[in-house]
Amino acid sequence: MIDLAQLHRLVFKALCAHGTEAENAEPVARALVAAEADGLPGHGLSRSPAYYAQVPEVPLTILSQNFFSCSRQLVPWNRLS
Repeated sequence: MIDLAQLHRLVFKALCAHGTEAENAEPVARALVAAEADGLPGHGLSRSPAYYAQVPEVPLTILSQNFFSCSRQLVPWNRLS
């Protein structure tokens, strides 16, 4: 089972991988995961594809064990820990 913090990081990274800027991906990931946690899946992760479709696809680039590039920004893997 995945905990909420892990799920948040996964959703954040997925949003970034689809081209969402980190400062926008953070609150969106928080809201999607919160909706799931509150038992409102129609307002949670099922909305992810709609968010992905709103931005051009940008590949997630692994720069090192500790950092990845999120839409031209350097983001630490543990940023949301």
